Amino acid sequence: MYDTIYSEALKGIARKDINQKFANDFEKTAGYILHLLSEKNIDTTSFLQEIDNIYYAIEQLNLNVL
Repeated sequence: MYDTIYSEALKGIARKDINQKFANDFEKTAGYILHLLSEKNIDTTSFLQEIDNIYYAIEQLNLNVL
């Protein structure tokens, strides 16, 4: 089950604006967002693990790409 602490922490982070700031360099964008989360005292290691868990759960659905 998804922990809502992460969605709350991501509120107000303007991903599109950050992408534009870094010329759509998504690695830089992700790094900057992790920095912002750490400033909000979010454990970024746990956050990244949660993302991995979500990807794994999606993979288990055996969805077909249309």
